[in-house]
Amino acid sequence: MKKELLFAFAAFFFMSLSAITGVYAGEEEQRAVTVSKDKVDVTGDNKADTVYIKGVYYEEGASFLKEISLEIKASDGKIYKAELAGGYEPQIQFEDLNHDSIKDMFISIPTGEAAVCRIFIYIR
Repeated sequence: MKKELLFAFAAFFFMSLSAITGVYAGEEEQRAVTVSKDKVDVTGDNKADTVYIKGVYYEEGASFLKEISLEIKASDGKIYKAELAGGYEPQIQFEDLNHDSIKDMFISIPTGEAAVCRIFIYIR
């Protein structure tokens, strides 16, 4: 009886290990991709900063990004990050919207049908 019980516990243990491995394998497939990368001065120091928009697709082959983030690597080494709303094909424009002689970021993220998420970001 003890051998049978030991065998049952060992079998359960090894099955649980394979289930955990499968969960981690599924998470690794959901990596962020770089949607856009621009070199623009957005901090006002007259040096180009690197601005990334990154996203994670809802599933393989989908065009909807369930997670979208903005990442700025400033010329002074600082990194700024912001989580944005999910959607399709995020677009970024660099314009001086508040007339302070420094480029601001205007991000549009279509969310479906006629809805669009619009975000105005400036770093100071």
